[in-house]
Amino acid sequence: ALQKHISNHYLPTALRRMRNQSYQYQDLTFHLQFNLFIRRFFTVMYNEVMALKKINASDFGVLIELAYATDQNFTGQSIYTNPICYLHEDALKALGKARDAASFIGLKILIYDALRPTEAQQKLWDHTPDENFLAHPQKGSPHSRGVAVDLTLTDASGLPLDMGCKFDTFDKISYHGATEISEEARNNRLTLLGLMTESGWDFFRNEWWHYQLFSPRDYPLINDESLPDKMMS
Repeated sequence: ALQKHISNHYLPTALRRMRNQSYQYQDLTFHLQFNLFIRRFFTVMYNEVMALKKINASDFGVLIELAYATDQNFTGQSIYTNPICYLHEDALKALGKARDAASFIGLKILIYDALRPTEAQQKLWDHTPDENFLAHPQKGSPHSRGVAVDLTLTDASGLPLDMGCKFDTFDKISYHGATEISEEARNNRLTLLGLMTESGWDFFRNEWWHYQLFSPRDYPLINDESLPDKMMS
């Protein structure tokens, strides 16, 4: 009878205590791991945000006309409230090389877009959900990682060179391999391509104006709220 009582009462109680202790241990381990993950995540985010640099046109020696800070873009509306041009410091170094190379042959760089917060990418996608020209917000654009730039070349006076079509022309005429453009435009595109690739940039075959660092997914996505000076609010 005593053995039966122990089996029926004390053993289940002991097992419950062991199980509860196990759950508590697992719960504690989970929280510790989760807290560590959160700390690491925010440390990475903080470091990446701190690695963003504002580009001042005159100081850096480029021209800046952020298309999404005006209504002169494919959406017909202003996306950025504050026209701030950010790039990750790694991308800025590569852009500096391209700027110097362009200057050597008497040309200038004109920037149309650089860092594009995730909220802005969502707005563009909501207007035109076309993965031939826009990255799906769930995948994340290299622009939203601060390592992509949309740009063109100008002459010494700041007049944009003929590239065959305007920035953000969502059509096959924007492809690097487009044949229905003039020889002058083709040569200008090749000049831009040469300057950028020699300076460490990768290109996107569908857009003559878009360049990005290699392995952009090594950099985290950045939203407007995390910026030192917000672009959209």
